[in-house]
Amino acid sequence: RRGAAGSFLRFGSAATISSVMVCLGKHKLAKELKILFPESATLLNNGKWSEILQKRMFNPDFDSQSSADSTSVSRSPTRTEVDLNNVYEVQDEILVESFSSKTLWDARIVAVAKSSEEGPIAAYRVHYKEWSTRFDEWVSPDRVVDMNDGNILKQQLHLAHLAKQQTYLPPFLQKLSAASFVDTANRARDFSYIPNLTQFSKFSLSASEEEKALHELKAALLLVEAALPAGCVNTSTNGVYKTETASHWRTMVLKSKTPGNLMGCLVLLENVISQDWLRPNAEHLISCLPRPWKSINEASVSLIALRLLTLDQGMKYELVKTDDNWETIEVSDSQQNDES
Repeated sequence: RRGAAGSFLRFGSAATISSVMVCLGKHKLAKELKILFPESATLLNNGKWSEILQKRMFNPDFDSQSSADSTSVSRSPTRTEVDLNNVYEVQDEILVESFSSKTLWDARIVAVAKSSEEGPIAAYRVHYKEWSTRFDEWVSPDRVVDMNDGNILKQQLHLAHLAKQQTYLPPFLQKLSAASFVDTANRARDFSYIPNLTQFSKFSLSASEEEKALHELKAALLLVEAALPAGCVNTSTNGVYKTETASHWRTMVLKSKTPGNLMGCLVLLENVISQDWLRPNAEHLISCLPRPWKSINEASVSLIALRLLTLDQGMKYELVKTDDNWETIEVSDSQQNDES
């Protein structure tokens, strides 16, 4: 229904009604439509709906050449249509569009499905490169594209954009010492973990000033933890800060609702860091701060900020220990400028 006059849009063809069902998703109206229009539901189940959309994309006159009712859907495909759909074969290297149509993934065709022996291709089964076979899946033909120079360039540009989004630091984090080391080699964290700190640059419109400050302190604490150098915490299988423990700690930070919760996370992190990685003045300053239990009971955003800043400024992020070898990492001027 549209307009102030209350006029209605009329959907006549089976394919158009199928499109409405897709738009409704899991809404209860979609289930009712599938009962009322079984032919449209069949188009979705057997893959014909995506074929019709593809024909419309390649042939602008498709709708005018066919009738508006379901008879246009059930007709046999012409030789041209079969050739149009039968593009890729088993073992072909291709790119697969994500559902958002923004990302292209490297893949290989491992199987081809047709509605009939001479019919158009209904779907391709693809294997994604460097992924386990358990992630193999059937995809509609409209998601499969050629692995040509243009599409590869598009893929590289988007992946670079995603990587930049992941490592971009909001302005309120760029003054921390940890900001200059979070992307350097030999960090204590698992290499597969990349903190997505851009999410902390947005606030709810109803958030109070304390909630906003707590939100930013969470990001700062996660940044400091992500920049910890190799060797300063015991990440071995039986270590106090093994991978599972680190993951649980990050979850605790994200779920912290009060200053006391977040102060508890900060104190836990302080306790697992070796004293060898603290500058003498920082070690002295931290010892002068209230005892852990008192800090947690009397926590406030200002006290968290003070304690966290003391830890950040006192950490030897440049000092790395791997296999009993000590190394000092030099941060380039360009990297420091990028962070400032």
